[in-house]
Amino acid sequence: MGEVGKLIERLESAPRGDFGLDHDVHVALNLSRDRLDGLKRADLPEITTSLDAALSLAERVLPGWNFSMATGVGTDGPPWVQAYPVPFDEDNCCDAEFAETLPLALCAAILRAKEQAS
Repeated sequence: MGEVGKLIERLESAPRGDFGLDHDVHVALNLSRDRLDGLKRADLPEITTSLDAALSLAERVLPGWNFSMATGVGTDGPPWVQAYPVPFDEDNCCDAEFAETLPLALCAAILRAKEQAS
């Protein structure tokens, strides 16, 4: 499993988002430098804790993609997000990503879609 796959697993198993995960997602998407030295919280959007920030990231790095998401309505399951291109192409649909929060699941779905699209 590559580095992106390991990061997706970390997002899926994290109890909550944090600055370190925000940074690692930005690095994986080539949007930030590789080191945390001197980087401040204000330097990065809180994509693993804010659904608005995660959606903004999705629009930025995956233009032309849509995302289905749910919070386990009617079940005891965790939140999930699935990415798919528009127009819909079943062959390029990504599997749903599950995590403790929607922002974490969305970040995992973004990474999975970027990985699959490349």
